Amino acid sequence: MNKGHGRIETREWWVITAPDCLDYLETRKQWAGLQAVVKVNVRREMADGATVQSRYYISSLRAPAEKTLEAVRQHRTIENSLHWSLDTGVWT
Repeated sequence: MNKGHGRIETREWWVITAPDCLDYLETRKQWAGLQAVVKVNVRREMADGATVQSRYYISSLRAPAEKTLEAVRQHRTIENSLHWSLDTGVWT
């Protein structure tokens, strides 16, 4: 759970790495090196209500849920900083 920016954010995290489960994906062969499928439910509680959003990721990393959460959050931090730079016209 994270608090900040006037909201409380809660994440639920599932990671599937079992090859026999991944074999059920019809498109698995299209993703060379696929090792994991990740689902994240994010609930944001704000003064004016709450929202729930599901996000899905595929990964070549076979790791525990905590490690994949860390990797996705780091990636989103980089992505967000790039959007900020592009939106403000600041190039680094």
